Amino acid sequence: MHQTGFNQSCEADVFSALCIHIDSPISLGAYLRFKYAQLELAKMSIDPLWYCDVSSFKDDYMIVSFLSKWTGLKTGLDLKQEALQKFKTSEDHCLRTNARLRKARYSGHSPELASIFYSAQRKISRLLGPCSIFKIESHFGWGPGATFEFPRKQAQLDRKVAELPITVTREALPLMRNAIENDLHWSYVVLGQFPSGSYSLLSHNFQVVDGCRITTVPKNAKTDRVIAIEPRGNMFLQKGCGGYFRSRLKTVGIDLDDQTLNQQAARRAYTERLATLDMKAASDTVATELVYELFPVDWAILLDTLRSKKAKLSEGWIKLNKFSSMGNGFTFEVESLIFWALTEAAQEFKEIKGRVFIYGDDIICDQMAAECVISTLIEAGFEVNDDKSYTSGRFFESCGEHFFDGENVTPAYHKEIVNDDVSLFRLANRVSRLAFRMGRKTHHDRRLRPAWMACKRRIKKVRYQIPFGDDGDDALLCVARDFDFRHRKIDPSHGIQCDVFSVVGDDLPAMEEALLAWTLRRDQKVVTPDDYRQVNIKAQVPYLGNINIPRVGTYRTSKRWVIPSGEFSSIWQ
Repeated sequence: MHQTGFNQSCEADVFSALCIHIDSPISLGAYLRFKYAQLELAKMSIDPLWYCDVSSFKDDYMIVSFLSKWTGLKTGLDLKQEALQKFKTSEDHCLRTNARLRKARYSGHSPELASIFYSAQRKISRLLGPCSIFKIESHFGWGPGATFEFPRKQAQLDRKVAELPITVTREALPLMRNAIENDLHWSYVVLGQFPSGSYSLLSHNFQVVDGCRITTVPKNAKTDRVIAIEPRGNMFLQKGCGGYFRSRLKTVGIDLDDQTLNQQAARRAYTERLATLDMKAASDTVATELVYELFPVDWAILLDTLRSKKAKLSEGWIKLNKFSSMGNGFTFEVESLIFWALTEAAQEFKEIKGRVFIYGDDIICDQMAAECVISTLIEAGFEVNDDKSYTSGRFFESCGEHFFDGENVTPAYHKEIVNDDVSLFRLANRVSRLAFRMGRKTHHDRRLRPAWMACKRRIKKVRYQIPFGDDGDDALLCVARDFDFRHRKIDPSHGIQCDVFSVVGDDLPAMEEALLAWTLRRDQKVVTPDDYRQVNIKAQVPYLGNINIPRVGTYRTSKRWVIPSGEFSSIWQ
């Protein structure tokens, strides 16, 4: 792929063009910070209370947000150390929360808090029902990420199923051993033959570890994000609890597979008097004692058995005061359960009827109940993020969507450094989609065209174009007026054939038995050993064959058909 030579930062040209053509005091301040004090730009924010109209707020909000997560800002901060320090601060916070909740277990909470906690306990108990391994086993599995022994680029599904030994904590080992021994096809993968009768895996099939390892990933220009990389066996079992909790929450209107419920509620917050709340480091401040305080004891013991009680840092192992970190297979669901129960209970305590919306730590409740909800969450050990929580006014946000007077003012965030054509396409398309939103989805805001042109001028091969309205970033999004129709195939059924960049990958042979065993497990098919050996059974499994491993940053030219949407006809005005 053609590698572009960027002598002058493309991001600098784009951001300068945005600031110049928005032309407000805030954009001037942002431009000067970018030029002389980029740490101050990373910290820059605006208060919605400063604004009387949506147009001027939307302009300034877009400017202060655009580079707030850009990894290229020269802030002078050690982002990894900033994240690790916040992790340790959260541990200290959980230590104090645990001590306070243990003391309250004997001395008692305040009458108000005791009532709310009791109601929350009953809600969680009724929702989950009695604890049973049969409720969670159908949800066992892994996500696409790394495990304790595998970095992400090596964490393919077949390796997670087949490679030995499997890392697991001592407490979770019996359940992990049981999961494999009761799965005929997985046993075949591990043993190399079908077991005849009952059997027990030997200890060398497992590697007992003390807990998770801690690492960081990019978050924004001020800090990285800490995540826990769990042992492979623990993650497999944790996903079972997470999946069951997720399914149960859907029965009370909390859908953790769909952010749009929260986003739509945030849009209505101004007219329906709703409050949108956000927590600081929510997953890192779920204290151990809080789980035992709110969850039925049988569920709390099971979760405690599957979690990592220790974490490995560069300086060694530490005992965790939090119940689990982001990266654990049930953290997101557990925190959602807790926020749902406490928010519902607090709202009922105030005798306020109305629906509660929860997505992780994004909480939406009635404004009349907001003060009670906040005080309850603080007593439970959480810290409200005042910069992202709105209990009144005209601005509200939830799950990445931002609204002023009910109008969408969601900004664009540019994160990565532009160093090749594909990242350049991504930046240009981000500006183009932002211009369409700034034009209220009727046209492209012409003030953003110079920023888009700053990207387009750097693109050496103009044939890489796709019609605006497409979701991809593998070529340059163009409205009809800018689109080059020459030498393109156009078909009434398929649309326009476009040249695009696709990621180059290496096809590596997969462990077919592992993928087949996993497919049969997920599909809950009953297959005998004789069936297993038949070729036609394998032919039904889409996973089999080679596994494609993408080469990061390596691309080739390919073609795909794009059917233009109505947005393609938008113009810059």
